[in-house]
Amino acid sequence: MKKPETIIKKLTKDFSTDGNLKKSMQLVTAALCCVDGIVDQAEIDKVNELGKKFFKDKYDKNEFETLVKGFLSTIDFSSENEEIVSQREKIINVTATIMKQYAKNSLDDKIAYYSFLSEVALSDGEIHEKELDFLNLVSEYLEIEDPFDLKSIASNKSNPNKVISSIQIESDEARNNSSQAIGMLAKMLTDSMIHSGQVPKARERDCLRVAIMSIAKHPTLSADLVSNDERKRVAACLFFMSEIEKELGLGQPGSQFSSTVYADTNEELVKKKRAVNIYASLGLLCISGFLGSFGYAIYQFFTNGNFLIWIIIGVILWFLQRWVGSKHDALTG
Repeated sequence: MKKPETIIKKLTKDFSTDGNLKKSMQLVTAALCCVDGIVDQAEIDKVNELGKKFFKDKYDKNEFETLVKGFLSTIDFSSENEEIVSQREKIINVTATIMKQYAKNSLDDKIAYYSFLSEVALSDGEIHEKELDFLNLVSEYLEIEDPFDLKSIASNKSNPNKVISSIQIESDEARNNSSQAIGMLAKMLTDSMIHSGQVPKARERDCLRVAIMSIAKHPTLSADLVSNDERKRVAACLFFMSEIEKELGLGQPGSQFSSTVYADTNEELVKKKRAVNIYASLGLLCISGFLGSFGYAIYQFFTNGNFLIWIIIGVILWFLQRWVGSKHDALTG
C-alpha cells in the first residue's frame, strides 16, 4: 500500500513558482489542522516542514500560522452547538472547494497535493473522523480516489499524548476574552434596562440571555457600545434595547418614556412633559456613557492602560442615571 511520506520523499517537482497553489494549500491545510477541534504542535511543525519542501523560500510560515489563528478566532471547532456546527460545516465545505480548481492538473500533481494534506493529518499520530471527512471532500474536488486508504489507517491509529500548539492556546484565550467582554456588556445592558424600568427584575435572567445572543449576533454594532463617538453609543444602546424588548415581548423601544403625565392645567402639563423628555434623554445618555466607560475600561485592562479612571466614571454615571430615573418616575407617576 502506498504511503504519503513515500510519495513526498520521491517528489522532485518544484511547486514554488505557483503562487496561487501556495496560497490555496496554506488555506486548506490551516482548515485541516483546525477541523478536529485541536491544533497539535506536530501538525504545525509538519506543515512548516512540507511547506518548505514544496514551495522552497516562497513558503511563509507566519502567513500560514496567521490563517490558523484566523480560523480558530472565527469559530470554536470543538463546539457541539447546532448553530456553530452548521457554520463550521459551511466553512469547511467552502475551504475544501478551493482544491476544485486543480482537478484538471496531472494525476501526479494531485496525488502530491493530497499526500501533503494526508501527512499533516497523520503527523499527530492519528486521523480524526472530521479530518478524514475533510480529506474525502478534497479528494472529490481533485477528482481522485484516496490512494492511501486513510480510512483503515484512521481505525488503527490513536495518540492520547497530543501536544496542543501555542497557536491554539493563544486563540482560545482571545476567544474566551471576547466571550467575557460580551458577557460584561450584556450584564451592563441588562442592569440598565432593569433600573430604568424597561425590564422587570423577575425577568433578569431572560434579559441577560437575550442580550448575550443579540450582542454576539451583531459584533459590529456591539463594538459601538464602547465607541468614543457618543452618537454611535446611543444608537447602539437603542438598537440592542429594542431587540431585547422585542424578544422578551415587552413592547416597542422607548415605551418606558411614554408613561402618563398628570397635571391640573394645560400649561403645567406641557412643562411636565418637557421635563419628562429631558430626564428621559439624560437617562439614555447616562446609560450609553455608563456602557461606554465600562467597555473602554475593559479595553484598557486588556491593553495595560489606566482602566480605573474609566470604572470611576462609569460608577458616577450609574448613580447619575438612577437619580435621573427617580426624577423621571416622580413626574410620570
